[in-house]
Amino acid sequence: MRVGMGASLGALAMLHVHRSNPVSFGALFLQSGSFFRQRYDKQESGFVRFRRISRFMGRVLTTQEWAHPIPIAMTCGTIEENLANNRATRDALVRQGYEATLQENRDGHNWVGWRDTFDPHLVDLLNYVWGPRI
Repeated sequence: MRVGMGASLGALAMLHVHRSNPVSFGALFLQSGSFFRQRYDKQESGFVRFRRISRFMGRVLTTQEWAHPIPIAMTCGTIEENLANNRATRDALVRQGYEATLQENRDGHNWVGWRDTFDPHLVDLLNYVWGPRI
């Protein structure tokens, strides 16, 4: 089983791959996803793919059911401007039948914050999908 992993736009990309081709991954580890929304992310509107991202996220957030849910572990820093979008994405995925969690860490949108959440959150996800390794 493949586990997709990404931070920021990489987290968005992993979710997009999964929604476009559900058999690509058996689980996802998404960190500080750049899940841009037109309503909340005006500061990002100059980004060349902003509208495309916000349309995709609109579909993710409004879909009521999803036929191919997988385990998803998410992390996001408590001082990130996109924390609300990560919370909304987690809530939508749970509503759609995913086993989705969001762990909030005391950091920002940076490598240190992402690295510091690998253990235990990535480890827990891998143990969940593959079983503990001795």
